[in-house]
Amino acid sequence: MHPILTAAPFNRIADEIAWVEATLAALTPAQRVGQLFNLGAWGNDPAGLRRLATLQPGGVTRFFGPDADQDLGCLDGVRQGSPVPPLLSADLEGSRMSLAFGTEVPNPRVLAAVDDEQAPRPVARIMAEEAVVLGINWLLTPVLDLNAAIRSPIFAPRGFGSDLAIIARHALAQTAMFQAHGIAATVKHFPGEGQDDRDQHLVTTMMPLSIEAWEASHGALYRAAIKAGVLAVMSAHIAFPAFVRAPDPDAGLEAFRPASLSAVLNNDLLRGRLGFNGVIVSDASEMAGLTGWCRANPDQ
Repeated sequence: MHPILTAAPFNRIADEIAWVEATLAALTPAQRVGQLFNLGAWGNDPAGLRRLATLQPGGVTRFFGPDADQDLGCLDGVRQGSPVPPLLSADLEGSRMSLAFGTEVPNPRVLAAVDDEQAPRPVARIMAEEAVVLGINWLLTPVLDLNAAIRSPIFAPRGFGSDLAIIARHALAQTAMFQAHGIAATVKHFPGEGQDDRDQHLVTTMMPLSIEAWEASHGALYRAAIKAGVLAVMSAHIAFPAFVRAPDPDAGLEAFRPASLSAVLNNDLLRGRLGFNGVIVSDASEMAGLTGWCRANPDQ
């Protein structure tokens, strides 16, 4: 049996792994490549839906609007056109990052401010139950960031504040509730948002901490989430120069490569040092924190 699938956080048994292997063997090379991609879906443009059906990606993230029937129609179309049951995900965090036609729930900052042990689980349960009704099986939540740079344009109400214990308590409660409902949870934004007051939508941002300081803060949060069995980690457009330079002081520009494109940060830090065996997904690829590292001419 495949060791990756038998180990945490998957913990699959023989019959389940046999299905995976048989399904993979039946795919064409193009279909196998498609399984590596998670594509965004906005609106209800017939041409866009046809492209999704043609590409047959492994996952689709739906950005929901106010029309539930329209959104359900899009998700049904994705399911019908795929040779493998697709991962259907959403970026639900509460408040403005919620279903427009769903229950209005508080954002992470409000939950952290209240910090009532009875609050995070019911809120996460509402989010999970509504996601299940829509057929969503993957949430790009919870936020595991640390509000260190108080002017951060990303952090704002999307995170649980600056107290490590509060962040862990709320994020792990969300993770447990989502996954108890059969929905994969995703902690983000690795290696950690909130230390830079710039916006990774516009530029690659930095994790400025030493490895020791990172281990005591962001690293401790990620270790706790991995130990709790979170199924996915979102690798963000954030560089971590100290970690890249530790084995290679002359790393040069490579030290500033965003985690979303970094073999060192994904393989050596997240997989190796932290021992994460689950799914790694990048943050949105249209963000300038990633595209700033792309070449216009692939031959250059």
